[in-house]
Amino acid sequence: MDQAVLWVGDVDAQVRSAFAAHALRLDVSACALTAQQAMQRAEPAFVIFARWSQRCARVIAQWRQAGRDMPVLVGVQPDVAQCRAALDAGATDYLLRPFSADAAITRMRTHTTRRPAPVRLLLGERTIDFEQRAVTGPAGTQVLTELEARLLGFLGAALDTPVRTETILRQVWGYPTALPTRAVANTVMRLRRKLEADPRQPRHLLTVRGVGYRLVAAPARDAPPPAPRPH
Repeated sequence: MDQAVLWVGDVDAQVRSAFAAHALRLDVSACALTAQQAMQRAEPAFVIFARWSQRCARVIAQWRQAGRDMPVLVGVQPDVAQCRAALDAGATDYLLRPFSADAAITRMRTHTTRRPAPVRLLLGERTIDFEQRAVTGPAGTQVLTELEARLLGFLGAALDTPVRTETILRQVWGYPTALPTRAVANTVMRLRRKLEADPRQPRHLLTVRGVGYRLVAAPARDAPPPAPRPH
């Protein structure tokens, strides 16, 4: 079955043909408002906004708040402010306009093939299942978005070690250079609501000032006491 891609904005026959050649079914919405209506009917595997706008940002933010985690690409002008705004709104990635259909498909493939390793991670009373993208703890089970799982898996691979924000943007978001954005901070904030007993005083997903973030399995006050010394 063809994979459904929601394209928001103008589209021509060449774009349709390129997506069809890759077994991608293109569902077209004229604007962000009709994209919201299309999302109510069925969630696509991927969303591409052909052109950035403030309404686009509001729609993406609403989708993320509602737990919709499909990858979203946004076409932007070569302007740092637009790139940063797209990521801060919850976009997975951006494409510099004008972009070709092949460029969009290649970027799509990059994001849809990234998956965290199918392992479990224990953080205090909570268990992270990367295969199921779920956090299970005293309050029950919560689902992780794909981006949250990728970030958590990346930090988990460097457990107890600080990881620079620039490294996270490069390895998780896929950016070759640092970009001034709150995309990482916003994703960390959402993760803390699922991982921490008190997100305002995190004990596992920690900020390392001036560096980045560190994931801690057993906070210092939870660590087992040292073994007694032999007499």
